[in-house]
Amino acid sequence: MKAWKSVFLILFLLVAIVSAKEEELNRPLTLTPVGNVVPGKAPLAISVVSGDNPHVLIGNYRGKRLKSWDLEDITGNITAEGTARVQKGISDITTTKINGRTYVYTANIALSDVGALRLDAGTGALSPIGNVSSGGVGPVALDVAFSGGQNFICVANRDSANLGVFRLDRGGALSPIGSTPLPPDPIDLKATGNQVIVGTSPGIVALGRVEPNGFVTPLDAENLGQQITAMAVRGNRLAVGTTLGDVWTYKIGTTSLNFLQRNELGKGFISDLTFSKKSTLFAVGGDPGWLAAYKFPKSGSLSLRAEFSLTGQSTRTIATVKGDEKGETFVIMNEFHLNQTQVFRAKR
Repeated sequence: MKAWKSVFLILFLLVAIVSAKEEELNRPLTLTPVGNVVPGKAPLAISVVSGDNPHVLIGNYRGKRLKSWDLEDITGNITAEGTARVQKGISDITTTKINGRTYVYTANIALSDVGALRLDAGTGALSPIGNVSSGGVGPVALDVAFSGGQNFICVANRDSANLGVFRLDRGGALSPIGSTPLPPDPIDLKATGNQVIVGTSPGIVALGRVEPNGFVTPLDAENLGQQITAMAVRGNRLAVGTTLGDVWTYKIGTTSLNFLQRNELGKGFISDLTFSKKSTLFAVGGDPGWLAAYKFPKSGSLSLRAEFSLTGQSTRTIATVKGDEKGETFVIMNEFHLNQTQVFRAKR
């Protein structure tokens, strides 16, 4: 009898935990602007490093500087920490940790190369390691994949329509592995585990697997019939934004992309997408400009949680980061044509 009571108690607690999480996700959010900075000319690429001392990394498309910024959890202000001279035309940034050290990688579209830097997690200082060819022409996006206990950088080259793959050594340096053809005009790339997803401007979403030797095995492809502008991945959930303002959602399977829902947001084109957690998706777009948060359930049917109207016409990119003290979520938004970066607090 006592055993049955214990089982019922455990089940009751599990149901209570699930209900509490569901109630939290159903609560509306408020998006409040808390500050802005001018990081340089045409800020485009953005990435964040979460942890006890969060860092925001911003690359200027028309400048030759990559800057790291410290996030102040109380106010949401970001202040400059470290600066590194890099190649002009940073189109994307990604980060990874190797042996407890943080490394930063940049796609530099102007010279078709990839830059590697080390980030001091305490001070935010950036130390260049070196640059290598992207393995093609026009690197537009990159991300980190993990396979066979190794770290790989995958780079989508837009003009040459190919995927370059690089192995990372223990010091963060890049070693080229090989190249895989892609559908024409790749525009974005995301990786999750040993899987890599590429979105193309004409509307193709392609899934591949990075093997332990670094070569990529094509697995699946979907044709949306709409021009793709941005993608976001969290775990096995994929969101794909288009110029028509739709967000297509998928569940990433072992060897396939499983379609969930076509969400017609009705707000104009999608400029960028990012997750703050598995079930919360942020989107930004225009024209006129807007920033919004959506609940992303297992069904893939998005529901609005918060919305904020933006002023001025600009290409916008976003990332989210947890504060180091209160654990609040902040949305960092680059405004390319306005030469500024805004910070928003997302609060329940």
